Amino acid sequence: MLSLIKLGVLKGYELIGTTYCNGIFVRKEFYGLFELNDNSITSMWDTETPAPQIFQLYDGTLVLSEEFRLIWHNKNITKFDLQTLPKILRHFGDSLNSIGIFRKILRKIYFNLQSIKNKRY
Repeated sequence: MLSLIKLGVLKGYELIGTTYCNGIFVRKEFYGLFELNDNSITSMWDTETPAPQIFQLYDGTLVLSEEFRLIWHNKNITKFDLQTLPKILRHFGDSLNSIGIFRKILRKIYFNLQSIKNKRY
């Protein structure tokens, strides 16, 4: 954003407002109409909007620090939207009991199918 402000000033514009991802500029001669005391980026842009963080648990489950909304699609994103592994394949460690061996085989099949699918695209 700072480079856009510098370009705007160079071209005769002043920053009068911001949105989540845009700056709003007016010609320098109209800037006084907005009665702004400070139009620096630090005073205009709300940088306190928290960005969600993604954590991976030992079993491969992905967890969000908080749910969020896609800006342009107005869709809530939850931890369930992020899972790349089916629940049956998420576990910690490889035990040698029958369930552990079954999961190992399922994981191999799953990842082989995923690699074949990715090669087609």
